[in-house]
Amino acid sequence: MNKKINLKLIKIYLIIFLIISTIYSFNEERKGFTLGFGFGTGCEFIHPRLIAGGRTAKGNKRINPSLLTDIEFGYNFNNKIEIALKVKGDWQLPYAEIIGININAVNIKYYFKNSFLPFLCDVSFGNSFWFYPFDSTWNKNYNGHGISFSTGIGYEIMKHFIIHLEYQFLNPGKTEIKYQYSISYYLDQRYIINAIRLTIFYMFY
Repeated sequence: MNKKINLKLIKIYLIIFLIISTIYSFNEERKGFTLGFGFGTGCEFIHPRLIAGGRTAKGNKRINPSLLTDIEFGYNFNNKIEIALKVKGDWQLPYAEIIGININAVNIKYYFKNSFLPFLCDVSFGNSFWFYPFDSTWNKNYNGHGISFSTGIGYEIMKHFIIHLEYQFLNPGKTEIKYQYSISYYLDQRYIINAIRLTIFYMFY
């Protein structure tokens, strides 16, 4: 019974939040709630790494082009400082199947001018993990989490439209405890990824 009541309360709070955010968000002023959608392209420098029993082995480095999708929801406090939650996807182009890296991050953005058409800079912190939407077995066996960090600059080329260039660091992977001949050891499979991303955003405010 308590779980059902809690779920109903959560739904009510979400509905109230969405109504309030809709009323106060999109009033043509940057201050207040914001919602953004981004699409772009990037280049990822991938360095596979395997640590087993205290020994490190590095795999073949590769460079992958990628398609980028970004969604962010945030709040601008004074037309300059904005904090947002971001969900970013980096979709690997060379694979025949759909495979990507999902990033969930907190983004802090600073606009250099109160007026429109300003420059901006931002920084994001969060987690990253490989994502294979059509193969749950692959996700279960190979998926692993890591950190994500990015920093970038942007410019509002026209009202609501922002072009954004950023550097991104990711290290998705997984750490397991393996057993061999009754001896346990750590096995860490990880990908060190440095990426350059160019994205165009449409921002609702």
